[in-house]
Order: sequence, then structure tokens, then C-alpha cells
Amino acid sequence: MSDGSSILKCDQDGRGSCDYQVKAQCEAMPLVFGSYCGYETAFIQKRQDDLIYVFTKLQEFYRKELHYDGFWLNHTVLYEICCIYANDLKPIRQFHAIEGGCDRARRAALLSRLIAARRPIQIHEFKIPSAASSNRKKVLGINEHYALHALMHFLVLPPSTFKVEGMAKVISDLRLIFNFRDPQPEALVCIARLLKCVSQVHAGT
Repeated sequence: MSDGSSILKCDQDGRGSCDYQVKAQCEAMPLVFGSYCGYETAFIQKRQDDLIYVFTKLQEFYRKELHYDGFWLNHTVLYEICCIYANDLKPIRQFHAIEGGCDRARRAALLSRLIAARRPIQIHEFKIPSAASSNRKKVLGINEHYALHALMHFLVLPPSTFKVEGMAKVISDLRLIFNFRDPQPEALVCIARLLKCVSQVHAGT
């Protein structure tokens, strides 16, 4: 977590706004983890707020459909996820245009991968014999479910996307990947782009 002393001020030309917004290669943006310019600090907070929103929606689902509320979001881990995300984007933002640096697909892929790896949702231990309940498997997979919801949230996929033939199998495969595999970031970006294309094609039919 960065403190105020590590936040760089990027308005070096006195225009009153972040230099990065106008110039893709902002020389003030640090490439060292833990040091963030004002622009980075702002989007770290924005991504954290977005992920908290996704969690609340997931929480509502588990309460309503599974009648389970024995879990909570670790905000320290969530903030670390957002900082790692910002760190992963540093070289991309330095050497690519704003549009090419981080679009929705890349944002969705990188954050969902970090959620699956860092597992920010904590759950209470199950008591015997409740450990044999039908909901046990679903509850234990809540972080994979969270990662999947984050992916869909940042892609802004309409509900109709999930009615596309074969999509249920794709969702199942993604949850398996988030649970048991370590997906390569660029491969996950490609999957995210394909999902977005499918939703757009389906919307046009």
C-alpha cells in the first residue's frame, strides 16, 4: 500500500490535469511497484470500488438462492489485487496508446485472474454434518464465482449472452480454469475478447 509521499504529481506542464490523459507515454508514471502517480491512485480506487460492487451482487445471490451468509470480503487482499493490477499495467500504459493499454477485455481478464489467485473472499468452516450439504461445493467455489462475475461485469455482457447455445459449458470451463489452473494473462484476454464478440453478434441477430 502506498502512502502519500509515494504519489507523484503528474501535472508537470501546468495544464491542471494529469499529463497521461493527453500524452500516452507519461514520463512521470513510475515503473516501480508501490509507487503510483495520481492517475494510478485514482484508478486503483475505482477498480476496488467496482469489485466491492460485484461482491455485493454475489453476496445477494448467495443469501437469496443458497441461504448462506457465512463469508466476507477481505478488503486488504482486495486492495492488494488492485495494486498488482496497476503494477501489471505499468509497462503497457507506458508504451501503448491509452486505448491499447487497457480496454475492457484486458481489465476483465487481469482482475478476474488475480481474484482467482488471491482469493479475497473468506468463508467460515463447515461443521459436520453440514459439510456434506448440497451447497458445500458451491460455497467452496465462491472465489471462482467471484472471478467469473468480475469478468462478466467489466465486459458489460447483457443477460442475453448467457442464453447463447454452448455458453453454459464455456462458463463451466472458466470456473474450472479459475479453480484448478493458472491461465496465461494474454490467453484470458483473448477469451474475454471472444466473449464480448459473441455478445455483440448475438445482440445483432
